[in-house]
Amino acid sequence: MTEPKWRAWPECIGATFITAAKQSKVSRIVFLSNTGAQHEGLGPISGTGAVERAPNAALPNVVVVRAGSCTENTFGSLPTIASQGAMYV
Repeated sequence: MTEPKWRAWPECIGATFITAAKQSKVSRIVFLSNTGAQHEGLGPISGTGAVERAPNAALPNVVVVRAGSCTENTFGSLPTIASQGAMYV
């Protein structure tokens, strides 16, 4: 993903998000991001980093959560979640 124009898309998403949050006077934001979003050169994952940095810099009370695993990966853990109340990753 080296196309320079591709990078404009996540930046536009960040700007749109900031505008909507300011207009609706949202007081707190929890932003679900990606592990690896802090790195450049990872295509869409790096784009997520651009989207998370924009609101974090422009709005008060933003918390970024980088999940260690995608939620769809929890399906295999359902037996231990049900029987032990725990998830082992």
